[in-house]
Amino acid sequence: MQYNLPPGIAIIQSIITKLDAVHLFIKKGTSQNLLIRSVLKESSIIDQDQRFLEDANFIMYMQMLMLAGMSMFGGVSVSCLNGFLDKDNQVVLRWDNGISDRFEWGQYTPDFVRFISYYQDRLSSKPQNKKHIPADIFFGIRGFLSTYTDMLSMLDTKIMQLISGKRSFLNSVSSDLNKDALFLVISSLPTSQLSRFFMTMNPLFPEELSVKTPDGRTMKLRSLFESPSSDYLYLSDKLNVFLDIYFKETFSSLQTTLKSKTVEFLNQVIQNDLEFKEVQGTIKSVKQSQIDVRKTLYSTLKTHLDSLVAVL
Repeated sequence: MQYNLPPGIAIIQSIITKLDAVHLFIKKGTSQNLLIRSVLKESSIIDQDQRFLEDANFIMYMQMLMLAGMSMFGGVSVSCLNGFLDKDNQVVLRWDNGISDRFEWGQYTPDFVRFISYYQDRLSSKPQNKKHIPADIFFGIRGFLSTYTDMLSMLDTKIMQLISGKRSFLNSVSSDLNKDALFLVISSLPTSQLSRFFMTMNPLFPEELSVKTPDGRTMKLRSLFESPSSDYLYLSDKLNVFLDIYFKETFSSLQTTLKSKTVEFLNQVIQNDLEFKEVQGTIKSVKQSQIDVRKTLYSTLKTHLDSLVAVL
């Protein structure tokens, strides 16, 4: 199955598209919004209420909301997902551990029930063993959106430092960037430089080190990084693997070397004014298309959820 966009971008596009379709559930005073409130007041388990089960748009609204709740789980790159596809009214998710889920928009099917169960297990600190949608899931999703909003505010501050000039950029990347900020910086490199970055990092890794690739294969890390590539999706997969190692505690002995070499590489790139301008332009574009869009989306949904949890 072909995934044409990185999961972080694809899932937001999907949510926004479906938000347009179910916006009356968000709007106060509409019959759809009043229906949600009524169900929450009267049913502790949403998908045991016939009013939910018999309303395709209500189901679609719930599916959209659940995706929003996981849309920055693991960061802006949504590192919990290796693939996300929304096509022909069907969503397919490929989780980072190889598990796949799917559901049809507006349909309450066994596939959706499986997604419901795994979704709650995966986003919780311990297995929930729930095969239904509890009304208190609205509290959980609201909490995630609040966390995501805080994360975006911090990332916004870092972005302003990255686009202010070469010295500010270098000072920023020389500091302890979190995973989201480092993802943003490296993924903003021109494709040719991004490919060269992984080839430069390759000799730093132990020859025996093996990793699981986003498509579920186990291979030597050096085999993954040694070849040049111009395919952005493939390079995105490499970046996710690199960041997993960069921030994983079990690879702490590598982190100092990886950080110094990363800063050294980025310093070389920005010496070229044209390439630095391209990096800045990409960062600005990501800010507009992903960060600003997410902030507006999360603010809208959190305001909506604030009013709903008041009835629980």
